[in-house]
Amino acid sequence: MPKAKPPVLKGSDGKPFVITINDFKAGTQTLLDDSRIPQTGVKTSQNMMLDQDGIWRIRDGSQVYGQSLTGPIDGGGTIVKYNADGTTTSWLLVIDNGTLKRSADGGAWTSISGKTYTIGYPAQLLQVKSRVYITNGKDALSYYDIALDSIVTYVALAVPTGVTPVKTGLAGTNYTAYYKITAVLAAIGETAASTETSVTIGKQRTVNGTIPNWTSGADFVTISWGAVASADRYNIYYSDQTGQEVFLDSVTGTSYIDTGFITPNPYQASPAFDGTAGPALGTQELSGNRLWGTGDNSNPYRVSWTGTGSYFGSFNPYYGGGYIDLELGGAERPQSVKHYRDGKGNQVPAVLTNNPTGGGSVWFITLTTVSAGALLVVIPQATKQGSIGTNSPRGVISANNNVYYPSVKGFQSLGSSQAIFNVLVTSEISSNIRPNVRALTGSATSNICGIYYLGRIYWSVPYGSTTNNQIWVLDLERQAWCVAWSIGVKQFIEYADSTGTVHLIGVPMTGTQLLEFSSSIQGDSGMAFPTQLESGLITWDKDHTEWARVDKVYVELLRPKGNISFQISGTQKGKNLALIQSISITDTISSSGMGADLMGDFLMGDSNSAPSTYSQASVKKRLRIHKKLNNLKWTLISNDVNASYSLGEIVIKGKVVQTSDPSAWK
Repeated sequence: MPKAKPPVLKGSDGKPFVITINDFKAGTQTLLDDSRIPQTGVKTSQNMMLDQDGIWRIRDGSQVYGQSLTGPIDGGGTIVKYNADGTTTSWLLVIDNGTLKRSADGGAWTSISGKTYTIGYPAQLLQVKSRVYITNGKDALSYYDIALDSIVTYVALAVPTGVTPVKTGLAGTNYTAYYKITAVLAAIGETAASTETSVTIGKQRTVNGTIPNWTSGADFVTISWGAVASADRYNIYYSDQTGQEVFLDSVTGTSYIDTGFITPNPYQASPAFDGTAGPALGTQELSGNRLWGTGDNSNPYRVSWTGTGSYFGSFNPYYGGGYIDLELGGAERPQSVKHYRDGKGNQVPAVLTNNPTGGGSVWFITLTTVSAGALLVVIPQATKQGSIGTNSPRGVISANNNVYYPSVKGFQSLGSSQAIFNVLVTSEISSNIRPNVRALTGSATSNICGIYYLGRIYWSVPYGSTTNNQIWVLDLERQAWCVAWSIGVKQFIEYADSTGTVHLIGVPMTGTQLLEFSSSIQGDSGMAFPTQLESGLITWDKDHTEWARVDKVYVELLRPKGNISFQISGTQKGKNLALIQSISITDTISSSGMGADLMGDFLMGDSNSAPSTYSQASVKKRLRIHKKLNNLKWTLISNDVNASYSLGEIVIKGKVVQTSDPSAWK
């Protein structure tokens, strides 16, 4: 007797279902295969961004902001000037073709005199009180004095010459005293040390390294040197071994008597480089009321800082400033300094480094003071705490009590671990878009720039390019990625004009005008950009083996404008995934109000005009599918400069049906 076959259910006989998708907070998911992407995520989000309570909308458009410049534009920033009458003036500053220029409210550009900058080096500007410090990693540090309306440069002092030591007493030649002298400009720093000079003596300086051995008043060495113009004082360095001089004392005159009773400070060696011209910092940060910086091309291992209070801006270690060379000669080089905290919650500067493998690390620097004669010397201590650094100094962003940054091992966040006490750890935040991260051009990742703006971090990145050609958005409110925008910039700037309106400004990769990004702008400089939202494969069961007769798919768009295409693709029995149905959604405009037109012999208003128009708050469209499917995916596409919409929800209605497996499954 033949075995009875199970009945084949028709669509009308199966279990009905409704799938409603109105939460897209999972963002872009390029790591997962289409069949693994959650319904709250999308595979593609070209030129889109998340908004409101987790719905997609077309990303902000861009247009030129302000008047034309000469170009190239190598970066900029914003400043606020406090006027005598209590008002404020907000300026936008840029480095244009090597010249610092300012503008208010998009008006004419005014050149600021005092210095020109090397073209082609990204500039960073940081306002501290009435000064705007300017760094680009190539030129020595300078600042724009707002009150003087001019640039102030750090002018290098000459290295002392004619250093001559002469002994009194100390008969004999069994030992040698070595000396070097530096000139000091208190407000800035210290010159490189002079050429080493020496004198032979008959006594050691100390007994057992601690007890003075020279006879008071009878044994001493007098050192003299030529005056250095503009120097505030001079530092004396001593050693009993050649090339090992360390700080001994500081004086305002051009001679010094070494009595042998002052103990040299082993923590401060004589400087090999000039510090009175200001370091050529690449990045800068305000931390602990000090200016910190790194990225000096001439000193690639160096992290520098200034003093505080009246000595803010001085890199002289005897006035609160100083520097430290992290792992001098090693593989790691510091890239960025950010004000942060250590694992115990103490406020410290965090230094992110890079190495040739792209790993790098995170260091924390603490400062203590020791007595050096009549002065206090700042002594740094550096501790490594993080395992992944960065090669993108302008992409390191502080936001929400955290530090976010790109690396070749993925985008990272720096924070505390619940499992590890008093230690900060780095965690990857880009696993959902890991294929995109791997496609970044490694040799160009140093160009990545970013900004925190309205709850989102915007990074401009080199995706398969040697220059920044895309913008990736990390939505911190929803912890989701929006990848990618088809436009790139050199730098982001947040500028508040005189009316209080805040502008998100971008420095273009090429061209002579700044760009402004805004939700009120459509297209990029009047040109349409393509948008595409595409889901993963949507199924109606956990094991993806069920078939369903899909009857209808609804899409709700919020305030749609322009031409938009909605498509449904699906997998039918015996067929590959293919387009099944599509619909075009065009402008849906309504009129409101009464126009000021003639009604009979009377004019209803002051002049003839048209009623106001607006886009409908919600527009729903339906696709009739009537196909037996194993899965489907939806796609929204636009390529219209006037296109604008938000995706409210997708609704799928159908009935599960029983059917035999396709032959391809057997």
